[in-house]
Amino acid sequence: MSVEVDGQRYKEIEIMAAEMETRLRDSVLRVLRPTLAQVSELDLKQQDLLTKVSDQAEQIGKVDGLESNVVKQGQYTKILEDAVMTTSNQVRELETITGKQFVELKSAFEASQMALSGY
Repeated sequence: MSVEVDGQRYKEIEIMAAEMETRLRDSVLRVLRPTLAQVSELDLKQQDLLTKVSDQAEQIGKVDGLESNVVKQGQYTKILEDAVMTTSNQVRELETITGKQFVELKSAFEASQMALSGY
């Protein structure tokens, strides 16, 4: 009879152990499910942030390129401004020289007219 008692007791212990295992699993799942949900949510947020960072890095690259173009255009504008100023100064000098030569030619013409009128 001790075998049956021991066998029955063994089954009772086995059933209690199975029930405790089930309760323990339920308890663990109750604790882990919200944590897993939070991890999943955080992973999605992280992916979203990484996408935004990547997009912003791309935009920063474009802005840097545009800034470089603006600097180059500023340099070209300065070169053109200097060229225009040089040309303007040359035109003024040419106008001054032309004006002086015109006065000299006019004086020479008048002198030759006076010389011819004396004949």
